[in-house]
Amino acid sequence: MALPISSMAIAAWIFILCAAALDSAHAFQSPRLSHPAKRNSNVIVRSASSSTDDASPPTLNVAIVGAGPSGLLLAHRLLASRAIRATVSIYETRSDYRLQDNIVSGSSRAYALGLGPRARQAIKSVDEQLWTEVSSRGYPCDRFTLHVTPKIKLRLRDGVKKLPRKYNGASVIKFEEQGDQQADPEVVEPSVLIYQTDLCAALADGLEERYGRDAGGRVQINFDTRVSEADVKGRYLSIQTEKFGSETTTVGPFDFVAGCGGDNSPVREGIAKAAPEGTFEAETRNLPGSFKVARLLSMPPLLDPTSVALVLPSKPKTDSETTTVGPFDFVAGCGGDNSPVREGIAKAAPEGTFEA
Repeated sequence: MALPISSMAIAAWIFILCAAALDSAHAFQSPRLSHPAKRNSNVIVRSASSSTDDASPPTLNVAIVGAGPSGLLLAHRLLASRAIRATVSIYETRSDYRLQDNIVSGSSRAYALGLGPRARQAIKSVDEQLWTEVSSRGYPCDRFTLHVTPKIKLRLRDGVKKLPRKYNGASVIKFEEQGDQQADPEVVEPSVLIYQTDLCAALADGLEERYGRDAGGRVQINFDTRVSEADVKGRYLSIQTEKFGSETTTVGPFDFVAGCGGDNSPVREGIAKAAPEGTFEAETRNLPGSFKVARLLSMPPLLDPTSVALVLPSKPKTDSETTTVGPFDFVAGCGGDNSPVREGIAKAAPEGTFEA
């Protein structure tokens, strides 16, 4: 089975953010927290105001800005930790991607992702059940095909391969002996193709089922909530709700705030403002190219429905001679990133009067 999208980037997507969510998320801690600390995997915290009795782990009031894969997985890790007892509030600008209206309207993010060994290991670090819940919403796939032309294609990967018994870099399926015949002892699990919204929905459902209102109330996911500012020194967040038409409200204070909201993270900006000069640097750059999602009603006949397909774009035919049309009273450039209208304005405009 294949998703209706041609993208080889699936195999190497940004899910390493999830694998390192606890290490790399932009965050700030309360002055109440200090080291040395109780340790559980990557989580190291101790609250000076909490009991030091080992039978009663320290409490931690956490805010996570962004309900994407890394923010949701971070919440799972914190809430599952035995070294602390965390209460987590998650703030997400988007509407709830699990609502049917958002799914039907296509307003939710529908691009496909590929969960390989690192993503699988990150999710399983919570427990096997969470991985089962996530993978059940995707499509296992172990074939990758490069289409150079309509007639030339290269099979980059064709099914799973056996690995040495001492291999430690990926999840492995172990088969038991069946009678006198023994199946392959160790085979790499296929990648799981999944829509970003389905991945987030599985992680969010898992959080609410385990820690939501009916299970202790230790987690709350606040959709349609924009964090406009992060006050690092005061440990507060400024938020807006009612689809951002409401007045700004201050929430907090928190012991720990993690910024998992993407490029324009208010947490990163808050840290940059509060950090002493020269101690914190952050840079945002636009990557070359563009990303677009195409939904197809049926699988094109030249594509293998059991394989991920990377289709190299063909060059547009330029057999005809260039023809000049016009003049026009008004020309609008609505052609996207590489608009010839924008380029024409930039060439004609006096120096310093137009920037793109």
